[in-house]
Amino acid sequence: MKILIIGSGVFGVSSAIQLRKYGFEVSIIDRSPIPALDAASTDISKVLRTDYGVDKVYTRLCLKAKKKFLEFNKDSKVKLYHESGVAMLAKESNQCDLDSISTIKSLSDDVNGINLLNDSQVRLEFLKSKPGFKKFFDIYKNGYFNNASGWVNAEESINFFIKKAREIGVNFFCGNGYGFRNFVYEDIKTKEKILGVETTDSTYFDCELVLVAAGSWTPSILPELKGCLTSTGHPVLLIKVPPELRDKYSYPNFSVWSADVTKTGFYGFPLNEDNILKIAIHGSGYVTSTDSPLTVLDNKNLQIPIQDLEKIRNFCIKHFPDLFESENDSEVFNTRICWYCDSFDSDFFITSVPSLSKNLVIATGGSGHAFKFLPVLGELVLPVVLKTLNDFQQTNFKTELKIEPKFLFRSPTNHKFSIYNTDEYEKNKNLLGKESMRLVEDIVPLSLEDQIFSTRVEFNNFFKAKDNSAVLNSML
Repeated sequence: MKILIIGSGVFGVSSAIQLRKYGFEVSIIDRSPIPALDAASTDISKVLRTDYGVDKVYTRLCLKAKKKFLEFNKDSKVKLYHESGVAMLAKESNQCDLDSISTIKSLSDDVNGINLLNDSQVRLEFLKSKPGFKKFFDIYKNGYFNNASGWVNAEESINFFIKKAREIGVNFFCGNGYGFRNFVYEDIKTKEKILGVETTDSTYFDCELVLVAAGSWTPSILPELKGCLTSTGHPVLLIKVPPELRDKYSYPNFSVWSADVTKTGFYGFPLNEDNILKIAIHGSGYVTSTDSPLTVLDNKNLQIPIQDLEKIRNFCIKHFPDLFESENDSEVFNTRICWYCDSFDSDFFITSVPSLSKNLVIATGGSGHAFKFLPVLGELVLPVVLKTLNDFQQTNFKTELKIEPKFLFRSPTNHKFSIYNTDEYEKNKNLLGKESMRLVEDIVPLSLEDQIFSTRVEFNNFFKAKDNSAVLNSML
């Protein structure tokens, strides 16, 4: 069988490998050269943590993925998985933390490195090996540390899997002209069967089955799924750390962390080999009126909105004050909007959709937590293509398109940006201030270097200034 995959990210590449190993003829098309510069998967780091509360399905799947990453470390020229540990910090104790610890211990033999951090003496001992968390513990008195988790070098992992796919015969058609334009149907009226796909340069790819694995571009390719899948953009800041602070914020003195993430959205990583400190906000995100991401390929000067830069700056002042006190300036190395494809309940959306076309399969809905499953996602997709069930489809993963058209974010947050769709924005925009509700198109006029700062020095001066209220008030 000839299979065409739309999208070269985690779902697409992982699926391609499994489908090709089964014996299918597999090709991938993508609008961008690979690895795609604006894909969520093309990043310096992604968290690998096995913590999913009482959910044994995801926990078990993640433990399997981690085992495979450790095996791939032996074959890769660049280390893919770094077991730095993950500190899940909180101001107050919560049941989800306790549930996560209990679930991991019930499924894994590697549990000795999981420690609660709700005792002052325990935190003092922890700081002896992780001094980078000193300021964090001034704020967060609860949480836990999972020593058997860490982070994945995202871009190198994608490169590694693309190489594996090519070696076994997967065909890649990626770059200018190979973006999706439209499906070609046997009968345009019924759309019962897809014969192939036409790309933006009018190239035609015939196929017997189409797998849409286009990540945050999926809702624009399949608008029928609006309400089930939504593209959301989330701010990321990369900081170049000066030499005298690099040991403090590098492994083993520092680790992956989250800071009361269900309330603040903040999480981050230890320094990578380029001495970059990554800080991000995992929240409700931005949406677009077109259901399609706005990325650096659309606007090369695209940066995170100024209010997000200010929010991250204020967070850093409290948690990383020495970045502002260093004799050698820390530098904002880059910012980006990371685009998720959020499913309505944050479970992966892996399903055939016979109500649309009988030879159409969807693999997406990463919802901000799919990357760590890169080695095993294809194992979930193959049974859907074969029309058989796997262990996961009967529990968490969707097998049919019979759901309420209601989109729910993964957890409660205190974020002001909470737009569900453009219609809601249009109804309420006159009632709400710009700081409360904003479409992602507004990122463009707020593009920092393009619109506000003429030099990188000015950009960094804004980040390191003690008070930027005048600038903010003039922008909002």
